[in-house]
Amino acid sequence: MSDKFAIKHDENKPQLSILTKESLNAEAYAFMYGALKYERHNYKLGMEWSRMIDASLRHIYAFNSKEDFDEESKLNHLWHAKACLAMLIYYYENKKGTDDR
Repeated sequence: MSDKFAIKHDENKPQLSILTKESLNAEAYAFMYGALKYERHNYKLGMEWSRMIDASLRHIYAFNSKEDFDEESKLNHLWHAKACLAMLIYYYENKKGTDDR
């Protein structure tokens, strides 16, 4: 058997394995809650970007005020903030919704 390794040109691709399980699970739970409340891929239709900015900040401000959990969903505010930012990144990268910053 040779000491050679297979060639794989992935140097400039994201190393998704460095993301934490906790962070991915948190985002997934927030997206699951949104899917039940609004429909699974509703966010992909887009909206005003400021609404996602406002929502993420509301969750961050609540967490910063020592309110860990969202009253309605019972999920951690950080989880919701992360999901809001993920949606905003989706809008930015895919030119969805309205950039009203």
